[in-house]
Amino acid sequence: MNNLITKLAFLFLIVIIYVSEVNGQTQKVSSTPISDEINKELPKWLSFSGEYRLRVEGFSGINGQRNRDDLYSLSRIRLDLTIKPTENLKIFLQAQDSRVFGFNSKPTPTIHANSIDLRQAYIEWQQKSKVGWSVKAGRQELNFGDQRLIGSLNWTNTSRTFDAIKIGYSQKNYGLEVFASSVVNVDNTVFDRHRDGKNLYGAYLKLPKIAPKTTLNTYLFWKTERPLVRSENGLIGSANIVTLGTNLIGALNPKINYEVDLMLQRGSFSTDDVRAYAAHSKINYTFSKKENIPTLFVEYNHASGDASPNDRVRGTFDQLFPTGHAKYGLTDLVGLRNMHDVWVGSVWQAHKKLKLQLDYHSIWLAKRRDGLYNAGGNLIARVAMGAKSNHVAQEIDIRATYNLRPGVDLESGYGRWIPGDFWKEATMGAKVSFAYSMLTYKF
Repeated sequence: MNNLITKLAFLFLIVIIYVSEVNGQTQKVSSTPISDEINKELPKWLSFSGEYRLRVEGFSGINGQRNRDDLYSLSRIRLDLTIKPTENLKIFLQAQDSRVFGFNSKPTPTIHANSIDLRQAYIEWQQKSKVGWSVKAGRQELNFGDQRLIGSLNWTNTSRTFDAIKIGYSQKNYGLEVFASSVVNVDNTVFDRHRDGKNLYGAYLKLPKIAPKTTLNTYLFWKTERPLVRSENGLIGSANIVTLGTNLIGALNPKINYEVDLMLQRGSFSTDDVRAYAAHSKINYTFSKKENIPTLFVEYNHASGDASPNDRVRGTFDQLFPTGHAKYGLTDLVGLRNMHDVWVGSVWQAHKKLKLQLDYHSIWLAKRRDGLYNAGGNLIARVAMGAKSNHVAQEIDIRATYNLRPGVDLESGYGRWIPGDFWKEATMGAKVSFAYSMLTYKF
C-alpha cells in the first residue's frame, strides 16, 4: 500500500503539470484571474474573488497499525465578497464549501468536511494604511507570528475562524493588537457557531526595530473553558490558562539569521495547577542569494509534559489553537506537547517556479509517564505506567511546490515515519507513510 499511495500522489502531480503545460502551449492562456473580469462590471466599492483547492492524500500504517491504510480526496471552494463604502471601511464576507471523497472512517472528521457555510463575516475600520487605530469585528481569522500557538489552520479542509473583536494601534516602530474571541466549532449538520465559555483573549506587541536587524514580539494569551474540563482526580471544573511568550528574530550576518520563541504557562485546570512551558529555536544559513543554491536550517522545539498523573499539577503544555501542520513533521503525528524535536532541513529554489524542501526530524518524549500528542493536540499513544524509552521516531520528508501559472499552484509531498522504541512499545509499531498532491487555483 505504501508504494500505491506514493505512486498515486506523484502521478497526480505529473498529470496536472503535463496537462497545464500542454494547454499553455496549444492555446493562449490568460494570466488575468476570472475575478478581475467580473470586477470590471461591478461598482468600484464592490469586488469578488475566490479559491478552489483539490488535494489527494493517503496514509499507511495509521496509528502504528499494520495494514491500516486510507486514500481519499479533499475538495474546497471559497467565494469572497469585499465591500468598501469608504477608503477606511471594509466589509468582508466569505462562504466556504468543503467535501471529502473516499474517506474510510466514520464519522467524517470536522477537519475534512463542512457543506456550504459562512466562514468569515467581519467589518473593519482602519484609520490609515498601516498606521494609527484599527478595529475588526465579526467572524475572522486570527494569525499571530508563525501561527505556532494561534492560527487559521489553512491546511485542513475546513480550517479555523474565530468570532472576535480585535483592536490595533500601529506606528513605524511598534504595533499592538488586543482581542477577545471564541473559536468557531465546525458542524456539518447546522450553521457553525462558537461555544459559549470556550474563549481566548490576548495582546500581541510587535517591535520591528528594537535593534539593528532585530525584531522582538511579545504576547499574552488567556484561554478559558467553563466548566468543561476534568482534573487529574476526575473533578469537573473550569480552565484558566495564561500563556506569556517572547519571540526574537534577527540576523547575525547576511548569511545567518535566527529565531527564538520562549513560552511560559500558568493557571488552573479544574482543581489542578498549570505549570508548563515550551521553546522554539531556529538557525538558518544561506550559502548564496542565487536561486539555485539551497539554504540550510537547524531547528529545535520543546514542550513540557506531565511528570505524574496524580500530583494535581498539569505539566503538559497547551498548544492553544495553532496552525500545526508540518511544524514538527509532515505526517502531523507530533504536536507542541510533551516533546523534543530536532529538525534539520534544506530549501532549494531549483527554478523560479519550483521550490523543493528536504527535512529530517528526530522526536523524543519530554516525560515518559505522559504520551505522544499529534498536530491537533490529541493524545495518540501512551504507556500508562511509563515508557521504557522516550525516543519516539525519526521522520524524513520531501516537498515540492510548483507554480503552474499566476494564481495556480501545485504542491506535493511525502513523509516517512520511522518508529523508535516508544512507538514500538505504545502501538503495534508499524511505519507510517503519508503522501499528497494539492492543486490550488485562485480566481
